[in-house]
Amino acid sequence: QLDMNEIERLPEAWINQPFDGVLSNFGAVNCVANRRALAAALARIIRPGGRVVLVMMSPICPWEIAWHLARGKPREAVRRLRSGAQVRVGDDVSLPVWYPSPSRLAREFMVNFRKITTIGIGALLPPPYLEPLVTRWPGPFEALARLEPHAARLFPLTWLNDHYLMILERT
Repeated sequence: QLDMNEIERLPEAWINQPFDGVLSNFGAVNCVANRRALAAALARIIRPGGRVVLVMMSPICPWEIAWHLARGKPREAVRRLRSGAQVRVGDDVSLPVWYPSPSRLAREFMVNFRKITTIGIGALLPPPYLEPLVTRWPGPFEALARLEPHAARLFPLTWLNDHYLMILERT
């Protein structure tokens, strides 16, 4: 978990020569409880007009819900709906994870950033761990893959997926 106290002690050089942008991929920001504090810290090191690109795990992934319900695991099916849910990342390690909606994330950053766009990742396609479905029925999934670029920017498909990408601009 990201320690916000460490972010508050950023090297002075980072603040004096701001960055053009920051990228966080694979849901790392989902492990940050106080994303408003993160936004404030990022605003200190990103120049006005600079970008923040965040790839976040969505709060609702229909493929995941259906998969776990079909296997009789209702608790797993709705785990993303629980704030600060403990998620196993190894045999003996778990982390608290939050799943903010795109609108909530944009609100948490809005003091110093404006949202440019939100794009669904896997808007029509299943998460990578469901690859056996794609292998078993390639035809339908090839058709979905062709539609994916068009569907990824449409609400509610911008947040009903495994991940979403949000681009924010420093104001």
